[in-house]
Order: sequence, then C-alpha cells, then structure tokens
Amino acid sequence: MTLPMINELRYLTFWIQVACIMLSGTLVTGSPNLDINRLKCLVDRSHSLDTSQVNACYTLAKHYLYDSTLQAQQYAISGIGMATFLNFLEGKGHCQNILAMSHEILGRLDEALIIYEEAFESLSEAGETEYAAGIIVNMGVAHYYSGNRGEALKYYIRALDYARENQLREQESKLLNNIAVIYRELKQYPQAIQIYINSLQIKRELDDSLGFANTLENLGLAYSYINDGAKAVEHLNEAIRWYVQAGKQAESDQAQISLGQVYLQLGNRIEAEKILTELISNHKITLLPHYKATCYLMLSKIKFEKSENEQALQLLDSGYELIENSDRDELKSKYLTLYTNLFRSTGHYEKALDYAMEQMSILDTLNQKNRIETEREMKSRFDLRQKEAKLIIQEQKISQQTSQRRWFAALLMISLVLLIVLAFLPCLKQRIIKFFWKRIKLLIKV
Repeated sequence: MTLPMINELRYLTFWIQVACIMLSGTLVTGSPNLDINRLKCLVDRSHSLDTSQVNACYTLAKHYLYDSTLQAQQYAISGIGMATFLNFLEGKGHCQNILAMSHEILGRLDEALIIYEEAFESLSEAGETEYAAGIIVNMGVAHYYSGNRGEALKYYIRALDYARENQLREQESKLLNNIAVIYRELKQYPQAIQIYINSLQIKRELDDSLGFANTLENLGLAYSYINDGAKAVEHLNEAIRWYVQAGKQAESDQAQISLGQVYLQLGNRIEAEKILTELISNHKITLLPHYKATCYLMLSKIKFEKSENEQALQLLDSGYELIENSDRDELKSKYLTLYTNLFRSTGHYEKALDYAMEQMSILDTLNQKNRIETEREMKSRFDLRQKEAKLIIQEQKISQQTSQRRWFAALLMISLVLLIVLAFLPCLKQRIIKFFWKRIKLLIKV
C-alpha cells in the first residue's frame, strides 16, 4: 500500500470510527466492563417493558457482534421488537444498525443495505440527524470495501446532501474527504482537488486545526499527482506547520515523508535527502516501522544514484530489517529491486541473482493477491450488473402490467358506456320518433 493510500485510509478509518461512536454513544453509559449477566436478566424481565430493555439488547448485540454474530443478531432483533412495541424510534434505529452490521459481517450485503435503510428512516424520524447521516455513510463504506467504488460514491454524495440539508458542517467536511478519496482512486484528480479545497473552507470555519492540516496534506499529494510540484510543496509545508502547532509530531513526520517524495519526483534530491536524513536521525521519531523503512528506501535510492554504494547498502539493510518479518510485500519488492540493481552494478552477480529470485517470489505473491482482488471486483461488478438487469426486467414487467391494466380499464369503461347506450337505446328511439313526428305535424299545419 502506498503512502498516499495510507494517508487517505486514516481518514476513512477515522470516519468509520466516528460513525460507530455516534451510533452507540447515546445508548451505552457507564463502565466499558459490561455486566453481561445483569444485562441478560434485564432483557429477560417479563413483568414490565421499558426502554432500558431496548438499551440492554443493543449493548449485548454490540458486545457479541464480532465474537458471536448470530447471537448479536438475536439480541438486535429482540431490541427492534421491543422498541417497535414502545414506539422508541431511537432505540429501534440503533438496534437495526447493529443488525445490518451483522449481516454485512456475514457477507449478506443486500440484506444489510435494506436494514440500513430501515435504520436511517427510524433515526431520521426520531430527529437523530447526525446518527442518520452515519447510517448512510455505513452503506457507502459497505460498498467501498466490497470493491464497488461507484455505489460507495453514490451513498457518500447522498450523505453529503443530507448533512448539508441538516446543516451538519463537521459531517459535511468529513464526507467531502471520503468522496475525494474515491476520486483520487479513480484518478480524477481535478475533482478531488476541488473537493479538498471545499473541505478546507469548512475546516477553517469550524476551527478544526488538525483536520485542516490533514486536508492540506491530502491536497498537496493530490497536486503532486497532476505534476504541480510548486503547489504540492506549498500545501505540504503548510500542513507540517499546522501539525507542529497542534503538537502532532507523528502526523508531521508522515507529512515530511510525503514532502520528500514530492521533492524526489521534482528531481530535487538535495532537499529530499535533507528532510529524510533529519527524520531518520531524530531519536524521538514517532514514525511507524514501515514509514521509517520508506525513509530508508528513498535515501538509499538517492545514495545509489550518487554512486555512494556502501552507504546505500547500509541504509537498505537498516530499512529492510524493519519490514523483513512483516507482510508488506509491495515495500519488500521495492527493496529487493534496489538490492538487485546495487549488487549488479558492483559486480556481485550471485547476490544480485539471489535477490532477484526472492523478488520474483514476492511478485508472484503480489500478482496472486491482485488476481484475487481483481476476480472479487469483477465478480462484484458482474453481480451488480445481474441485479441491475433483473431490476430493469422487473421494471419492464411492471410497466407492461400497468399498461395492460390501463388498457383493460379503458376497454371496461368503453364497454360500460356502450351497455348504457344500448340499454337506453329503445327509449331514445321512441323519443326521437315522437320529436320528429311533432315537427312534421307543425310543418303540415303551417
């Protein structure tokens, strides 16, 4: 996974966590160490029924959601039944959300989406607009992680419209960043840039310094994708300043890595080397191992291009040690490529061959993963097309049936009119004859 994707994933993960917190905050109180037996006794209480039992069902359902999903479903369904009887819309919506999440965990996306819609209606009717917006986001996230970016984007835009309609400015800003993630993944960078700019304005209004810095960083990376180096450097430097002011050293370090990447992209090795060396030499560095390994890799590339092979090898060894036992195959592949090139350039062909063979093994693993992901994405797209085709066929059948019913109604009305005319025809015939006979008599008299 590349650094830009990791940066954006932080935003997605953060928003998912926010949604989950929003969807649980009003119902769960007290210590996180739940008294499960007490809650179960509360749920089983038969002499009376009140909202505390709905809350207990919700808490138990959330507790068992990942460890015993089917049990979580049972408590969620019980909570929905109690809340429906009590007309407790807020509790009903929260239990419906947990039920939808359980279906999603079990891979039943269609059922999950239907129940998410029901949860959205319950919470909207209860006036819980922020939670309702989170439900729409959950639907988008479900599509996002199933590989269907187009459907995810539709739900994010729907949530954005809902947030704007209800003046939820903070949610609007977070949704804009989620939408920008998808546009960047679709390589529609101008749209992503415009969305980040809109998000920045809201962050400034809300005085959200950390969110403002994060959006600046993402905007800088977006500019780097369209090769606008000057704006990329400007926004990344500004993001670093905001991170430092907010006391966020880890985020500042990560933004500096992004800045180093941009300088390398622009061919400015001096600035890139300066930034990366400072990061690695900082003993208080807060970088995660794979971020630090990324710094070592970029520095070793710079040293290798300057023919400082010994220093390049030392940096490679230091960096590869950090990820050797991890599953970061993509980063490992980059390291092994540089190892191969370095040993080949120094005439150590046997070592170069060993690293090349190891890289081939990792590439095979990566290709296999990519094939699996591609197959999943193709399957999800095929399933979606099948569902769309079925919906179109159903709509056509409904349209035909409606048209047939209208024609039948029209024919029935015409038949009734004809029957009425035929029923009154003898009487009308006599009246017409009498009328004309009177007219004839009058003409004869004249």
